[in-house]
Amino acid sequence: MTFGAHTQPPAGDSPAGNPPAGNLPGGAPHPGNWPSGGPQAGNLPARNPNLPAGVPVGAGVPVEPGFPAGSAVPAANSALPEDPYARSKSQPVWLRALMGAILGAFAGILGVVTHGGMAGLPGLTLNMMWVGPIIAFAVLATGAWYALDTCKNAGWLSYYVVAEALTFAFMWRAPANDVVLVNATLANIWLVLAPIAGVAPLVVYAVRRRRNLRREQREFYRQQENSGANMAKQG
Repeated sequence: MTFGAHTQPPAGDSPAGNPPAGNLPGGAPHPGNWPSGGPQAGNLPARNPNLPAGVPVGAGVPVEPGFPAGSAVPAANSALPEDPYARSKSQPVWLRALMGAILGAFAGILGVVTHGGMAGLPGLTLNMMWVGPIIAFAVLATGAWYALDTCKNAGWLSYYVVAEALTFAFMWRAPANDVVLVNATLANIWLVLAPIAGVAPLVVYAVRRRRNLRREQREFYRQQENSGANMAKQG
């Protein structure tokens, strides 16, 4: 029997290079992809290296869209960036406390240094004297917010204890030959503002949480009312 260049043989015929119809192994490629000589020469198609040992080609292997039959599903990419929030929660408590303590030491010392502002300069008015305490308050409050957001409760607690301890230690007993009390009034003001600055993030978090809870409750009640109205219409 003679066939044209693009004519497929009927079932049962097996010319050179064409395997019999219906006898292809599971997951085997098109006959045109067989190595030279075809299966008659003993050249079987290459096995997918992703298949487990002992599993026949195309048998029991999940197929994902975009992947050929018999190919293994690729594993998840481990190089994807990790969520910082999840990473901070997985850290040990002692590590978060240590990070908060280190941050509190820097913030406490920086607050003591900046609380004086421009005090001592000639021609300084009372309004200009508030610049120092405002900057120191912002420094201490920002550090407390970062410790609470990054290191959670353990980090914030250690931050607060270390920052306040260094603040009171340097304000009451300054190091030798070091002038940190440039103005008695500003020093007293800072001793009052420093504890408030460390607690300010907790107040903001509590207010935001209460607001979010109220919003969720309103959404829940609204959904309940909508579902009740829909059931009444259907009934």
